Amino acid sequence: MPQAKIVFDLFHVVANFSRVIDKVRNSEYRKAGKADKAVYKGSRYLLLKNRENLRTDEQRQHLKELLELNETIRTGFKTSYVGLILA
Repeated sequence: MPQAKIVFDLFHVVANFSRVIDKVRNSEYRKAGKADKAVYKGSRYLLLKNRENLRTDEQRQHLKELLELNETIRTGFKTSYVGLILA
């Protein structure tokens, strides 16, 4: 099929993005020191939500601490699926 088109659907793009974010977060958690592991706890959905949908100051502060703590996660967070879709 030489004229077949490659199509990406939003569901699978988001699902794969979520898996990658989760793998990176888990990997970085295992590398973290004892004091920093508390910041990683409960961060899964903070990384998957849009920043505008964070409801409390506590959630925003938790996300800020996590992104300041780890460059790998910060870089992955900046490359959100919205950016991939709009590119």
